[in-house]
Amino acid sequence: MRNLYTTLALAATVSVSAMAGNLAASRTALECTGLANFEENVKIERQSDMQKALQVSSVDDLVGAYNFYFNTGFDSDKHTGTVIIEKGAGANDVKIYGLCQRSSDFQFGGMYVTGTLDPAKGTITIPEQVVDNEDPSAPIKLIPYDISSSARTAACTITICSEGVTSAGQPMYGDGCLAGLGGVCFWFADEASYAESYALAIDYNVILTPVTVYGSENEQLFEYNAADWKSLGKGSFTNRLIPTEGFYGSAYPSAYDVTVMQKADGTDEFLIVNPFGSTTPFKDVNDGTDGYIYINATNPNCVLVKPCVYSGFTDMQLWPMGQLYFANNEGYLYYMLDYSYDEVIEEVEWYGDTASSLTRNGNNVTINIESPLVANVCDMYTYGGYSLGSYSFSCAASTLTFVAESGVDGIINDADAAAKRYFNLQGVEIANPEAGQVVIVKEGNKATKAIF
Repeated sequence: MRNLYTTLALAATVSVSAMAGNLAASRTALECTGLANFEENVKIERQSDMQKALQVSSVDDLVGAYNFYFNTGFDSDKHTGTVIIEKGAGANDVKIYGLCQRSSDFQFGGMYVTGTLDPAKGTITIPEQVVDNEDPSAPIKLIPYDISSSARTAACTITICSEGVTSAGQPMYGDGCLAGLGGVCFWFADEASYAESYALAIDYNVILTPVTVYGSENEQLFEYNAADWKSLGKGSFTNRLIPTEGFYGSAYPSAYDVTVMQKADGTDEFLIVNPFGSTTPFKDVNDGTDGYIYINATNPNCVLVKPCVYSGFTDMQLWPMGQLYFANNEGYLYYMLDYSYDEVIEEVEWYGDTASSLTRNGNNVTINIESPLVANVCDMYTYGGYSLGSYSFSCAASTLTFVAESGVDGIINDADAAAKRYFNLQGVEIANPEAGQVVIVKEGNKATKAIF
């Protein structure tokens, strides 16, 4: 059995473009080391063979998924997670999800902090800001804090290191990353907690690496492109992925309508569009955006739900859970552990489980999703049943039914719609055949012999 890939080997490639003039020349690895004892405080693996150089000239070049490495201030261990960077309101503004992950008890997965890119300097400035105002009397803030001076500071700075980070002349993070080194921390707290030197997390020596993708299809994160898909109309989804009332509930909704898409080339790959959206039973507990469940049913006896696809569900009532990503055991084994179909089926059978499957009855399609799993944005590469404090749930088998298109019907319809052409028995086309004449009638791709 293969070992689980580390998060260094899982995610999506961040787009790159030419770097602004002086940035490529001035941003060297040595300028980004920050702490003299960096190697001691951040124990990391060399990854120079896994990364592509990060070159940034605009916010567009920053958008994507990153491995997140940091210390917490509470111990000397290295911690990891996942960070998602999206475009912000302004041309140089960014939104960063997942920066706070000290432990399973405090994860700001659904929350984001804002920052501003300075392309000329190659830096992202993240100022003090409110990240959660659920309790107006004690809103949670990102409070930049300088350990070296033991004082609050105006902002944290992340430097774009196009050539990586080194320590004592040795490469630590190779070929490009975003580094927030030195004594400045990301401290999440309300004012009272800050005054008592308590915070949900103190993250320092923060490193964000744009990660490359490994796996069977060399792709993990999903970006919807309308040209790649065609609509099959409405399907019925029996959704047992999360309870209707949120993570603390136990009741699942009755089957409800969802939009189903299929690959435009007719391949048996399908999308459930916005399975938790505003027209579903989850509208009152979800504060998400567009999302999908991606089903690869090209092997009907081993259907895969692709990991690392945002489902569109973000529970803002219980914000630490954040954005949710669903898969099934088969998809996890295939995409993340690089199993073959035969190996996936063998493992499922070994444990006496039922494999996810697709069945057809004419044009009626049923997809049974067995053993579904869930991850969140803070660590979208670790899938399983979900638990956070007193809130927990386990995904249950779900079913999607819909009507597929028939390729045979399409051919017949094309032929029926084509104009009729007439030929004599020598193959010469006849514009106006005479009554009683024996002719060859050509209609689309069909040819028949008849008496006119």
